[in-house]
Amino acid sequence: MTRSYYAGRTARALELAARGPVTATALAADLRIDPRTARRLLTRLAADGMVAAVDGRPRRYVPGPRLLALAARLSAHGPGRPRTA
Repeated sequence: MTRSYYAGRTARALELAARGPVTATALAADLRIDPRTARRLLTRLAADGMVAAVDGRPRRYVPGPRLLALAARLSAHGPGRPRTA
């Protein structure tokens, strides 16, 4: 597997979480991977603050504080506007 495969898989997990709560089972089906692999990916993204776990069973994940902050920064600049550091 290449790094681009893993990056694409991670990006897809973030896209699904941004659309609404996502479970490991739903992510696994979408990515065609084992549910345990999907669970590990979501757990890692949660540890990094990119997604947040919602209470309940099955555990669901939504955008976390880091993903929300990134989205806010991107939307503040809009398409075609210059970005400053």
